[in-house]
Amino acid sequence: MGAAELRVVDTHDGEIEGAIPILLKPGEYQLRLTHWTTYRLFGRAPKLALWFSVLDQGPDFGSVVARHYNVSRLIGNPGRSGRFKAPATGALVRDYARLLALPNRFDRFDLQQLKRHVVIGKVDTVKMTATQETLAPATRYSVVRELVRLEA
Repeated sequence: MGAAELRVVDTHDGEIEGAIPILLKPGEYQLRLTHWTTYRLFGRAPKLALWFSVLDQGPDFGSVVARHYNVSRLIGNPGRSGRFKAPATGALVRDYARLLALPNRFDRFDLQQLKRHVVIGKVDTVKMTATQETLAPATRYSVVRELVRLEA
């Protein structure tokens, strides 16, 4: 008999699905809205995510981070460029009014307007789950906590 052969055995039981979320240093960034998506959290709660690309030069250039909002309801199917209704006293209306002023028709949004501007946003690290459990450092990720102003 010959010498024992060494072979690599693939021993994983599961795989991670989806992209690993980006982790940026907390602070203010120049952002550009790329798109938005509507979805249902846990299949129930209607949500809106605005997806921004980082414009600051450096290693984080082009990274994509989201600002998530509660909305009252979704109009049609959830997905990219989905339609929604947002509460008049909610965070989306406050952010929109701070950046662009409220539209003539208070019952409508034109998120396309945000694509034409550079937005200064505060990015923060998510360190806790919704049930207040601490996330392991390897599973922490960045989100936009606040849309501060438009770049002059």
